[in-house]
Amino acid sequence: MSDLFKQFIASRGYTEEFLDSIENSEHKDLHNIDVLCKKLNDIQKSHKKLIVLPDFDMDGIMSGVVGFTGFAELGFEVELFIPKPEFGYGFNKKTIDAMEKEHENFSAVITCDNGISAFEGVDYLKSKGIEVFITDHHMPQENYPKADVIVDPLCREDSYEHKAICGAHVMWQVLDYYARHYCDEEKVRNISLLRVFAGIGTVSDVMPVLYENRALLKDAITICRLVSQLPEDDVNVEQLKCNIEQDKNFFNTLGFDSFPMRSVFEGLGKTICKFVFEGKISKVSDIDEEFFGFYLAPMFNSLKRLDANIIIAFGAFFDEHPETYIDKLYELNEQRKQLVNEYMLEIEEQDNPYAPYIYITNANSGVLGLLATKIMSKTKLPCFVVSKSEDSYGYSGSGRSPEWFLANSLLTNEGFYIAGHEHAFGCGFTDEKEIESLFAYLDKTISQMDIDKTVYYDYLIDTDKHDYSDCFDFIEISQFLKPFGVDFAKPEGLIHLSFSKNILAYKIMGSEDQHLKLILSNEITVLLWNQAYLINDILDMVDFDVVGYLDVSEFAGRTQVNFVGNIVD
Repeated sequence: MSDLFKQFIASRGYTEEFLDSIENSEHKDLHNIDVLCKKLNDIQKSHKKLIVLPDFDMDGIMSGVVGFTGFAELGFEVELFIPKPEFGYGFNKKTIDAMEKEHENFSAVITCDNGISAFEGVDYLKSKGIEVFITDHHMPQENYPKADVIVDPLCREDSYEHKAICGAHVMWQVLDYYARHYCDEEKVRNISLLRVFAGIGTVSDVMPVLYENRALLKDAITICRLVSQLPEDDVNVEQLKCNIEQDKNFFNTLGFDSFPMRSVFEGLGKTICKFVFEGKISKVSDIDEEFFGFYLAPMFNSLKRLDANIIIAFGAFFDEHPETYIDKLYELNEQRKQLVNEYMLEIEEQDNPYAPYIYITNANSGVLGLLATKIMSKTKLPCFVVSKSEDSYGYSGSGRSPEWFLANSLLTNEGFYIAGHEHAFGCGFTDEKEIESLFAYLDKTISQMDIDKTVYYDYLIDTDKHDYSDCFDFIEISQFLKPFGVDFAKPEGLIHLSFSKNILAYKIMGSEDQHLKLILSNEITVLLWNQAYLINDILDMVDFDVVGYLDVSEFAGRTQVNFVGNIVD
């Protein structure tokens, strides 16, 4: 066994028993799921119209795809309401008024990935005699909305063990329970395949990759690989395009003829292939949890980032010509990346009196969180990026904080407006004076904190001991532990480097000369993405450390072992 793999297992303290335990996907039924499904069966039998009401982020979109497709497959008279981000998170009177304009004579509404805080919206629907069913996975307030049924693993009454499941997973469990108790085996099988969208939602909503989430994600990867038609080796793009145009064997293995079951898998397959045509992936093994997190989710989330119409996302799955919507999604995501880069440059060039914690920008609200993430990755400190606002707050924006700083708890206790999670949240400030107060608090508090700046890693690459062969063996063995993610992180290593000792040459790469490649004497290449600007500093160093991960690339029939990482400050 690879020495590096032994280091990794020892560093994590992983035992065979632990690794077996996280593969156990058994779980209890969600609280109230039986009550909900009984009421849903009454609606289906009486042919009443049901509206699916999702959120507008990636998990919400996946929830909507699962919900609408699943209920249609189970014989419901169902329609999908396209969420409107301008009305805010969840739903309210404006949402319901818009719903009534777009959908006629509906008797019930079922939410997915939202609703647990929609007191106004629930009361408004109930006043109209409409049944309201909430499926959500967010933390409820002290009281619950007066819905007919609520299914949410975070409700106090729910003894569901592994509560960190995404909204699409909650919706899928409702459909699965319904199919198993009220339908035949074919429907159960078809609903089981909709797990793919819940698996994508699991990654996009950063849920732990353990237990039932782990099994869900593995199934999602398998199904995506099936519908993609990608080969084991690099794809022949022109042949793949031809197959798609002819629908040759594309969905025959799934056996779907009816809308929307065939439509959603056709849209999924063509969405994946868009990344093939753009040169982002080239073979079936490229479709994994990282593909979900770094390609699929950001592309769909670009809609809310750029205030675009969410119908574009659902068009990719339900329109007769999904390519039009998929192309638009890809185009918007490229715009989003360009915008973030432009605003990041603008921030770096302007005067920032509240740096390194708070930055004021003219960027649109959708990209503020991305900017905060980029800045925090450089400073390793809590970061708030805000812009002037037209609502009750003079400034509003987003914040991100490292694991060691519980921003939501600490700052809420100090009277600042923070909404969301501990390390990713929205924020609002009445005026610049309040921003000054936050800066003073952060500066004082963090200066007094004993911050652990230790660089953690799972294995140490000794360039005198670990060569290409040992590193390649480590990569091969660690593949059996995939998928990686929250609470089961991808192995990270550290390599100690010196130009005088183990670096043979370096090369600056990229369309903008932004990347740096270091060629080592033991046949390993170190890749430092977007770090070419550090080359002069590196040349002046006696030695330095890089933290990252081992990877394999293939070019012109040659396999290359790479260590992809970042220079340690």
